[in-house]
Amino acid sequence: MASQKKLYLFIVNISNFLILSLFIFNLILIFYIQNKLEIVSDDLKFEYEIIIKILIIVTFFNFLILFLSQNYKKKILLLFSSFMFGLLIIEIAINSLNLRFESDLDVIQENIRKIKINSDDKFDRRTKKKYYLDNVQIHGKENIVPYVPIIKLYNYGVSKGYSFFPLSGKSNTVTILCNEGGFWANYKSDRYGFNNDDDFWNKSKDVYLIGDSFVHGSCVKTEHNIANQLKNLTNKNFLNLGMGDTGFLAQFAIFKEYIDEKNKKIIWFFFEGNDLSNTEKETKNPILKKYFTDINFYQDIRSYNKIKDTLSIDLIEKTLSDDVIKQKKNIVKPEFNFKNIIKLQSIRSFALNSFIKASETDNKKNLIVFKEVLSQIKKYIEQQEHDVTFVFLPAWERYNKFRYNDKKKIINIFNELDLKIIDIDKLVFNLEDNNQYFPFGLRGHYNSNGYKIISKKLVEIIKF
Repeated sequence: MASQKKLYLFIVNISNFLILSLFIFNLILIFYIQNKLEIVSDDLKFEYEIIIKILIIVTFFNFLILFLSQNYKKKILLLFSSFMFGLLIIEIAINSLNLRFESDLDVIQENIRKIKINSDDKFDRRTKKKYYLDNVQIHGKENIVPYVPIIKLYNYGVSKGYSFFPLSGKSNTVTILCNEGGFWANYKSDRYGFNNDDDFWNKSKDVYLIGDSFVHGSCVKTEHNIANQLKNLTNKNFLNLGMGDTGFLAQFAIFKEYIDEKNKKIIWFFFEGNDLSNTEKETKNPILKKYFTDINFYQDIRSYNKIKDTLSIDLIEKTLSDDVIKQKKNIVKPEFNFKNIIKLQSIRSFALNSFIKASETDNKKNLIVFKEVLSQIKKYIEQQEHDVTFVFLPAWERYNKFRYNDKKKIINIFNELDLKIIDIDKLVFNLEDNNQYFPFGLRGHYNSNGYKIISKKLVEIIKF
C-alpha cells in the first residue's frame, strides 16, 4: 500500500509539474511571438497572429486544468500525451515518405500543364531559374531579371535599412514574368520598371491602366497584353501601370506617384481572385497605410529609382546564392530533418494553410476594408478631376465549380460610391465554355484571346 501511495503521489506531482510547465511555456511563447511581430515581414504577420490566438486559447484551458481534481488531471495529461505522440508519428511518416501537404487542385493543374507543355517540342520546358540563367549568359545579369513581387523587394529593403516602399520592378531591363502557355512571357521595362516602351513617358498619355498581374502582362507576349490590345484597337497611347501581386492600396500608391497630371482618363481593373485579400493585407503595411490615412501623402518614389534597381539585383543574387547553398546541403544532408520533426513543421504548415484558405473564403472583413480604401480613392479622384472607369475581372475558379459569392457585394460597393464599373463576367465571359480564355483551359491568367475579347468590349463601352 505504501509503495502504491508513493507511486500515486509521484504521478500526481509529475502531472502538476507538467501542466504548470506547459502553462508557463505557453505564456513565454506568446510573449516571444508577440515581440517577433515587430520585426517579421508583413506577409508573415498574419500567420503569427493566428498562432498567438491559438496559443491564448490553449493557455486559457491550461489554466483551468490547474484547478481540476487530480483524477481529471491524469486523464487529460494521458490524453494530451497520446495526442502528441500520434502527431509525432504522423510527422515522422510525412518526412520519411517525403510527402507534402499541397492543394490537390494545385498538384493536378500543374501536372496537366507540364504534360501539355512536354507534349509539344515548341513549348519551353525550362524552369524560371534555368530560363533566367540561360539568358544571363546572353544579356548579362544587369539587363535581365525574374519578376520580384514588390512586397518582397520592400521586405529586403527594410532588412538593409531602407524605409521606402517600391512600387515597380527594375527599370530598363528585360523582366521575366511567367510560363502558363508553353513560353516564358517577358518584357523590356521602362525607365521606372513598368511594362511599357520607355519613350511612352515622353509622349502624351491618352489613357492610364492600373491593376495587378492581369494588367501587368501575365502571362502573354508583350504584344498581346491588354495595354497593347487596346492600343491596336484605338490607336491611342495607353500607359501601363499594372503591377503583379498588388491590391488596391498599392495600386492607389502607384496612381498617386506616377500620374502627375490632372483630368486624365484612367481604366482601373479589379480582379476578384485576390484583390480583396491583398488590399486588406496592404492596410497593415506602415508605409502603404499612409496613402490610406493621409490623402496628401507621397513618398516621391521616383527619387528612389536607382536604389530600387540595386536592391532588385542584390535580392536576386541573394536568392540564387541561398538556393545553391540549399542544394549543396541537400547533397550532404538528407531531407529527413529531426529539428523540423520535433517542431511538427509539416503538420503545422498544413493546419495553418488550411486555416488561412478557410478564412479567405469569408470576405466580410475584406469587403469592409476595401470599401474604406475605395472611399479614399474616390476623394482623390474627385480632387484630381480624373475620369476613372473600373473593370471587374472574373477568375477561372468562377467557371469551374468554385464558390465565388461576393461579386454582387463588390459591384454594389462601386455603385454605392457612384463609381463607374464594367462587369466583364456579365458582358464577356457569358459562354458555356469560358475556359477557352485561359491557357490550356487551366487556372491562371487570361490567354491572348481572353485579353483580346475584353479589350474589344472595353472599346465598345468606353469613349476613347
